[in-house]
Amino acid sequence: LSILSATVLFIRSDFFSIGEINVSGSSDSEKVLSEVRNTISGNYIKILPKSNIAIFPKQDIASTTKSLFKEIETISIHRSGISSISIDIKEKLPIAILCDGFEGDNDIKCFLIDFDGFAYKQVQNTNYSNLNKYYSTALSDGDILGKKFLEPSKLKEFDDFIKGISKIGIIPMGILINDGGQYEMYIEDTLHQTKNASSTPVTIYMNDKISLSKILYNFQVFWKNYQNTVKNSKPFDYIDMRFGNTVFYATK
Repeated sequence: LSILSATVLFIRSDFFSIGEINVSGSSDSEKVLSEVRNTISGNYIKILPKSNIAIFPKQDIASTTKSLFKEIETISIHRSGISSISIDIKEKLPIAILCDGFEGDNDIKCFLIDFDGFAYKQVQNTNYSNLNKYYSTALSDGDILGKKFLEPSKLKEFDDFIKGISKIGIIPMGILINDGGQYEMYIEDTLHQTKNASSTPVTIYMNDKISLSKILYNFQVFWKNYQNTVKNSKPFDYIDMRFGNTVFYATK
C-alpha cells in the first residue's frame, strides 16, 4: 500500500504536469488553448491527474477540439519537451460563403463553406469578397454550423456558372438558394453604369428545371445580342432565364 501511495504521489508531482501548451495553425489559438486546458483539468478515477505529461488524454483533446472548432481539418498533438505539448492544426480552406437573407441586407450572419458543402465557421461578410457568395432565407430555422448546405457537385456547377458569367464582363454579387429549386442571382448592370454612380443590382431568375450550363449558354447569347441595343435601352429590373431559350426581362 505504501508503495502504491508513493507511486501515486510521484505521478501527481508538479514535475510531471504539463506546464506549457503551444497551439499553431489556428485562427482562434486562445480559444483552442482554453478548451485544451479544460480537457486536461481533473483526474482519472479521481486520483491520476489528466495534466500529467505521460498520460494526458491526447485523443480526448483531438476529438473535443475538432467538435468545437469545425474549421479544423486535421489536428496533431505531441510532446515537445519535458513538460510541454504542441498542438498543430490545419484549418479548412473555404470554397464559398453563405449568408442569411438577401443581397443588400444589413446585420446578416455569414458562414464559410468547405469543399464538401458544409458550413463550418461564422465570419464577417466583408472579409471574404473573393469567395462565391450564396444567400438563404432558411438559416433562421436552425443552426447551420456543421450541416451540409449544398452537395459538392452542385457547388462545382455554380462555380462554373459564376466563372462563365464573369468571363463576359458580368459582376456576380451572389446567388439566393430558395426552396423548390428556385434560384436568384444578383449581378451589377454593367451595361448601364455611369461614371458617377453604379447601377442597382439586377436579379436573374433561374431554377433547376434547366441545367446551369444551358442557362449560362442562353444568357451569353442574350447578353451579346442585347449589347447591340444598349444605347437605346433602360437599366434592367430583372432577367428571367426559367423558360429555356426564351429570355424575359423588364427595364426600369
